[in-house]
Amino acid sequence: MFSQDSSNVTIANVNDTWEGWEDSAVPPEKVGGYLRDLCKLYEKYEYRSALYGHFGRGCIHCRVNFDLMSEPGIRKWRSLHGRGNGSCHQLWRLNFG
Repeated sequence: MFSQDSSNVTIANVNDTWEGWEDSAVPPEKVGGYLRDLCKLYEKYEYRSALYGHFGRGCIHCRVNFDLMSEPGIRKWRSLHGRGNGSCHQLWRLNFG
């Protein structure tokens, strides 16, 4: 379904994705390792994501299929983030110390 101005598209039977969740700025020489680790993290939590951005400049954007509408989905999302001790923070420390 297209919006009136054709700027938004909705595809039936596809889980919602949340753009802008993972907007990362990393040194360009570390993009490859960061993306590999990020994809492993998504696999661990059984998330899928479209990756896009300006990789040559180290600017990465994602649209992740978080389930932010159910209690189990929110618990899973919180375990990913973990208030400073979660997997996302560990990923950052691993790549950037």
